[in-house]
Amino acid sequence: MECSATIQRLGTTVPVLGRSREISTLLRHSRQGRSALVTGARGLGKTCILKCIQGELQGLGVTAVYARFERSAHEILVQLAHSLGLDPNGTSVRLRGTVPAALASSKAVILLDDIPETTIQQFRAVEPIFASATSVVGAAGSGYALGALRRVFWDRGTHVKLRTLRKQDAELLAESVLTLFAKGVRVDVLTVQRIIEAGKGNPRQIVEMCSRVFDASYRDENGRVRFGALIVDALARPR
Repeated sequence: MECSATIQRLGTTVPVLGRSREISTLLRHSRQGRSALVTGARGLGKTCILKCIQGELQGLGVTAVYARFERSAHEILVQLAHSLGLDPNGTSVRLRGTVPAALASSKAVILLDDIPETTIQQFRAVEPIFASATSVVGAAGSGYALGALRRVFWDRGTHVKLRTLRKQDAELLAESVLTLFAKGVRVDVLTVQRIIEAGKGNPRQIVEMCSRVFDASYRDENGRVRFGALIVDALARPR
C-alpha cells in the first residue's frame, strides 16, 4: 500500500515506507467497527500512519476525522467540529450536542493522536464523544500508559506496535527525501550512509537530517558535511 504524508513544518510531502502491514491492520479493524491503537516511540511515524488511514478511509467514502487529544474535552470538540464542517464556535454544551450527532449520522471514524495517560474524569468527559463514532483509531507512546482511556482501547488484539524501519526502507526514505530537497545538488554515497546509520531506522530522524544536509550552515569551508552539528540539531531540535 503506497501512502504519503505532508509534514507541515517542512512544507513537503514524504512517502510513508515500510508500514503497509500496520496500516492495513488498523484499516481492517476500523472498518469492522473496532477501536484500534498504534503505539511506538517518538518519530516512528504514528501521526503519518493516522493521516494515511484517514486518506484511505475517505477514499472509500468513509467519514474520517482527525484530532489531537487535549486535556480539555471542549478543545477536542472544536477540532472535530472543524473536521466535520460544523460551526466550531459556541459553548461546550452546544458542541456536545452537534458533534456526537454528526459523528453518529455520518458513521464516522475518529483518528485520535497524541493520547497521554488520562484520568477517569477526562475519560468521562470524552467517552460520549468517542461512543458516537463507528470506531476510534488512536496513537500513543505505549498501550500500557493510557490510564482510564484503556476502556476505549481495551482489546489488545487491535494494538499495533511500530518498530524501527528495515535498512532497505530507511534507504528508500532517505533517497526520496534527499531528492525532494536536493534542488540539483549531488549527495555522495557516504553522506547517505551516515544519515541512515545515525537515523537508526527512525523515520523522523532520517527526514530531519535529509532536510538539513543541504543547509550551508552544516558545511565546512571545503563543502563537507559537518555531521556532528547535523546529527545533534536534527535529533534534538526538530524544526
